[in-house]
Amino acid sequence: MVHTEFRLLITGWRFWPRSYAGIIYKHLEDFLENHVQDGQTLVVVDGACPYDGVDTYAHEWAERQQAAGLPVRSERHRANFSTEGRAAGPRHNQLMVDLGADGYMAFPELPFDPAATGPTQSGTHDCIRKARAAGIVGVEHPYRIPFQEPRPPAAQEPLWA
Repeated sequence: MVHTEFRLLITGWRFWPRSYAGIIYKHLEDFLENHVQDGQTLVVVDGACPYDGVDTYAHEWAERQQAAGLPVRSERHRANFSTEGRAAGPRHNQLMVDLGADGYMAFPELPFDPAATGPTQSGTHDCIRKARAAGIVGVEHPYRIPFQEPRPPAAQEPLWA
């Protein structure tokens, strides 16, 4: 029996430049074409990070596919840093894992080390570790991206609301 949904957890670098968003789109298109069975809806689950990064691009891709009539939808889960502080990220990653996923796709920046806890990679690597520990099978697509200064989210969107 085929499940009606394939839940794909997305995690990745929050400062992934928009000029490289096509890499994420291509991997998601390949996944939809090669791993989602007829009759299934691909549910793209992301952390709703307010920066232009992997979460944003995965969400945009899913919304475009759905608008085009393809069996894809977006599911977003934003961490609440204003009330939970620094613990919000790890709790948020655990929540997304606990909600269940059939697979994960990660886009960490090189150097890629799932044990790393550096400032730009700790959330991505934490999510990968938690997904693996839960037995969720996935794939990592690490890339070396030219450095880009972090920038705040759009003015109309509050940071970590």
